[in-house]
Amino acid sequence: MNCIFCRIIKGELPARVVKETEGAIAFLDIDPIQKGHVLVLPKRHVPDLTDMTIEENTVVMSLCQNVMKSIRECYPAESVTIMQNNGACMEVPHVHFHIIPRFSEDGFKVVEPVIEISDGEMDEIARQLKSNMV
Repeated sequence: MNCIFCRIIKGELPARVVKETEGAIAFLDIDPIQKGHVLVLPKRHVPDLTDMTIEENTVVMSLCQNVMKSIRECYPAESVTIMQNNGACMEVPHVHFHIIPRFSEDGFKVVEPVIEISDGEMDEIARQLKSNMV
């Protein structure tokens, strides 16, 4: 396996680590959207969020919260965006959360496609999803 995040965790590649726990790590993104842009991820190689254990979810989300608090202390961020990436189509297929300080007029935009779905289709989608929940 040649996962860049696993190599960072093992100390094989450098990173600007801001916090590390037994099960998670947080470090600066090397291609930041904003000053203070941090990545938070589980130490175990997990390609998809659905493969994480409840314990890993707790540890990672706790570290996300800790990073958010630090960002708000260090920068007068008006808000913080958390984006989660996972799955085989990602550049790095290792679950990770982007913690990004946000400011008015910072230029950061998530472009969402506009699609049309009828009320009937919405009802069917809700029914399907509900029936597959555990």
